Amino acid sequence: MRNVFDQYSQPENKLTHALACCLHEDRRLLRSFVKRYAGECPPVQKLTVIEQSLPGEKQADEEEATWRGLPDLWIHDSERWSLIVESKVQAPVSSDQLRRHRATANRRGFDNHVLLAISPETPPARSLGGVKHVLWTDVYKWLRWHHSASEWALRMSNYMEALEAHMIADGYLAHGSLTTFSGINFTPESPWNYPEAKRLLGLALDQLSKRADLRRLGIDANAGRRSAITGTHGAAVWDYLLLTPPGKPLGFTAFPHLTLSIGRDDTMARLTVPNGLATPHRRNLLASGRERFETCIRQVTTNLENELRDAPEARPRLILQQQHFPHRRAAGVNDAHLEYDPRTAFRQKAEAGASKVKLQPQWLELTYSLLENKRSNMQFAIGAIFPNGCKALQSEKALDHFANAWIACRPLLDLMLQN
Repeated sequence: MRNVFDQYSQPENKLTHALACCLHEDRRLLRSFVKRYAGECPPVQKLTVIEQSLPGEKQADEEEATWRGLPDLWIHDSERWSLIVESKVQAPVSSDQLRRHRATANRRGFDNHVLLAISPETPPARSLGGVKHVLWTDVYKWLRWHHSASEWALRMSNYMEALEAHMIADGYLAHGSLTTFSGINFTPESPWNYPEAKRLLGLALDQLSKRADLRRLGIDANAGRRSAITGTHGAAVWDYLLLTPPGKPLGFTAFPHLTLSIGRDDTMARLTVPNGLATPHRRNLLASGRERFETCIRQVTTNLENELRDAPEARPRLILQQQHFPHRRAAGVNDAHLEYDPRTAFRQKAEAGASKVKLQPQWLELTYSLLENKRSNMQFAIGAIFPNGCKALQSEKALDHFANAWIACRPLLDLMLQN
């Protein structure tokens, strides 16, 4: 069924129409919006909300509004006060267009007006000319803050999430974002889907790349990520944050990187050691022998347990995967896949709350043997897995859990970087 907000073809107009509907229907929300972004609010019962038109005129259709350059949203009272909103998604904020809106307001007697531009990214100051600017992400956060009191705020924020997912899939939203990461909430009632998973993945990594604790771990916040995330029919979507070794930078195929994957059943944050790991680092990983390798994995496992105490559903995970690729752009074909809880390698303490994982150290012995005698395209990863639907994923605090899982893997990174 078509969403009630989908009355236009252009994303800018869809967003503005959704916002106009919410403000018109919920007067308390209208008062909050005007006070927040205009700094003052006339008596809300006297305010009129119009879109794609001028006060006193009938609403124009989408094509007419575009060629006439009408403001996207105009909130006014009968005393000649107004808040005029220009909304952008893909197109840049235009100083000429904003000047025309100001001139139109003055011609119509609205000398007391506030001009507001909303866009995914902050434009250059010269484009604004003193006009107030706000990000769509700020509007989204404001809406989420009103969820408990306003059904219209909830509808609008949900619509922004869905619209953003479609725009990302269509390649329309090239820069910036409309929403912020607020958790991963796939459930049987709201099942996993590729566009939403891709949207959440991008938002999560954008915010994680700015964290000081991950910068200390060695991420390159300015490095690119996957150039094209494909696999709409797959069961997971993944991307990475690049780590930078001392000296000459290496790509993600030659140096460990931090991978985040959001799948149908679970989400995983892991340190990935790629098949093409540079020779000095591979030598460091294995040269000290199996005992040193197992000691390192034990430390990582202990760190994961300690760092994720407040995420009891999370489990440590070690993965060894052999793949081949039919051609360059093809999805990898799994030839072998070994996945287990690394706590199987170490005897657990007999204490309250201890893991019920049974001892089976041969899994880790096999891992070292396979890495030592590698003859195939094999990558190795260790981290934490979170079942979708678990409490740890249901808010922005999930980002802390992902970061903590990666930081817990530092001993393995240090082992590869020694000397």
